[in-house]
Amino acid sequence: MIDWYQITHLPVFKETSELMRRHFNVRTGILTPQGIAAHAGEQQVVSNPLCEAFMSHDCHCIHNYRRWFDEISHAATGVFLTCHAGLSGAAVPIFQGEQCVAAVFASGFTQATRSTSQTVFERSRSLGIDAVTLSSGLQRQTPLTERESNLLLELLSLLARQAEQLLTAPPSQNAESTFTGWFGTSHDAMQSREALGHAAQSRYPVLLSGPEGSGKSLAAQLIHANSDRKNMPFLVLSCEMPIETHFASELFGHRRGAFPGAICDFSGLLDMGHGGTLLLEDLDQLTPALQKRILHLIESHEFAPTGDHVMRSIDIRVIATMRLSPEQALAEGKLDRALYDTFMCHNIMLSPLCQHTDDIPQLTSHILAELGSTITLSYDVLDALKRYTWPGNVRELMTELERLTVLCKDGHEAQPCDLSERIYQNAQTLQGAETAANTHSATFSDLPSWLDDVERNMIIHILEQNHYNRTKSAEILGISRRNLIRKIERFAIETPTSDE
Repeated sequence: MIDWYQITHLPVFKETSELMRRHFNVRTGILTPQGIAAHAGEQQVVSNPLCEAFMSHDCHCIHNYRRWFDEISHAATGVFLTCHAGLSGAAVPIFQGEQCVAAVFASGFTQATRSTSQTVFERSRSLGIDAVTLSSGLQRQTPLTERESNLLLELLSLLARQAEQLLTAPPSQNAESTFTGWFGTSHDAMQSREALGHAAQSRYPVLLSGPEGSGKSLAAQLIHANSDRKNMPFLVLSCEMPIETHFASELFGHRRGAFPGAICDFSGLLDMGHGGTLLLEDLDQLTPALQKRILHLIESHEFAPTGDHVMRSIDIRVIATMRLSPEQALAEGKLDRALYDTFMCHNIMLSPLCQHTDDIPQLTSHILAELGSTITLSYDVLDALKRYTWPGNVRELMTELERLTVLCKDGHEAQPCDLSERIYQNAQTLQGAETAANTHSATFSDLPSWLDDVERNMIIHILEQNHYNRTKSAEILGISRRNLIRKIERFAIETPTSDE
């Protein structure tokens, strides 16, 4: 599939289109057989009151473009065309071999050699556009002379020949690149790296799911950094905004008066993201209406600012994250079915850190290098890190290593006592339980007696560590306070009379 959006944003296209915009007040782009217009430089500001008047009545140019392409494909050279408003357009076909695959066009101007006023007024009747608006728009139009019209056609021809050269150029020999930035040698890590690598080489939407802190944002950044969009913008927007209009405004922009408080036009993130990647965090937090707008953006590569009816073409890749699995979000009614289907090409579930703790040595080495830290971790520290359950996943591991970097001197070897209390205490608890099990394993002839003794020794150890605070001890043991009291009575464990 030909990426026309990427071609229109090459320097030669952007510079030439800006030249035509400045001198002829036209918007340029590439027109596809499907009637999709990939504009060259979405930030072009074209002052054309007539276009604004006709577009404001839901009469979109896509119908013109499909009709135009039929005429263009039968022309060997450039042609002049007329749009639904009665304005002029120029187009030059782009050939791949003998087939016309697209056309470079410029539209929205008038020609001095033609009488445009009567045509415009006739075509406005069915739309109910008032005569004052049309007269004002016509007076502000600057008709192109015959010489200017021919020059415009020559510039479009140059762009068409440039596009044809790009289409016939041999493909890059380095199209396949190794996915970098995702560390780990466990089965889970290798599976994730392979899936992320496939996503980086693709142009389809990506859905990343997994518990908080499992690396979804990092994975999205790596997909962008390893893709052919790496030199284009990477935009991030959270979907957890409490007010629907705020999210729509941040992403799509808005027109003045679109909602209370919209006192001026506002450009959203999409206005600066053409050719890049958009990361939507917590997609399942969006309302159904906004999910429909995201679906339209993905499927049609078009969007309109809130309060505007004119659709803008855009090339942007969407990556979304969710904490729930897509199937669970769908079952709970938090994800639109059509949007769910759109993301199924790359549906990647990232595992929690507790499921691949064997990767911790490599992860810690990489994170410390990123932090510029020269500290080392003793064997006991690495063992404690691997024994911890990591409810905060990789993010919690990064925070713990940042803490060690601050507390320990450069070149120092971190010891278990340098770890956070929760991690150190977890290691001590497990070590105590293992010691008790090893000590008493030969004393008991039956399994229930042995398990009771292990449990009793573990409870005594935790109570002593927490100065017999039953609430805190129960929390560490993962049981309720009432259940702990019952076990203390059952095992006849002596405790101080006041434990709180």
